[in-house]
Amino acid sequence: MTELVSVNNQKLDTDAIDILRLLHDDGDKTTSEAKSRLHLRDNDYTRRRFEWLQHAGLASLSTEPWSKNETINVKVATLTDEGREFLSSWNFDGLGDGLPVEERVRRLEDRVESLEAENAGLREEMEETNETLESIHRALQGQLDEMNGAVRAICRYFRTEVNVNLNEYRNSDSPSK
Repeated sequence: MTELVSVNNQKLDTDAIDILRLLHDDGDKTTSEAKSRLHLRDNDYTRRRFEWLQHAGLASLSTEPWSKNETINVKVATLTDEGREFLSSWNFDGLGDGLPVEERVRRLEDRVESLEAENAGLREEMEETNETLESIHRALQGQLDEMNGAVRAICRYFRTEVNVNLNEYRNSDSPSK
């Protein structure tokens, strides 16, 4: 589970928060309804998130007879006032405006730690890339030096050997008058 938030000492992940939003937007839901709407793994997985929300005080759970077979009971989650408050105060894209200061500080510390680790990884990649580029540069410079030497040798050859007769070849290639 990737913890998104801790509420009343209950850790919640993104799926639990999605269930909470679903309850807010669409009203009471059974585990099967929430599982289907949110494309969650299975009913047990969904039921555990229901229970987390209940432990956090954000949802209440009740059991009702299943509409297809009244001998079987289903769990139904209902958003509590605390759940509504939580959703209205929570900044899902940010650091939880409206949450207790301790929770916001903890999130900031986690974010800084995450960014530091990412930065260290990027620095390592950058160093490896620089080493690779320097190696390529050296190899290309060596090839360029070899090509320059070959061009100079060809130029010397043309100046000393071919250039003497070059005008004769030009004259002989031109059509006769």
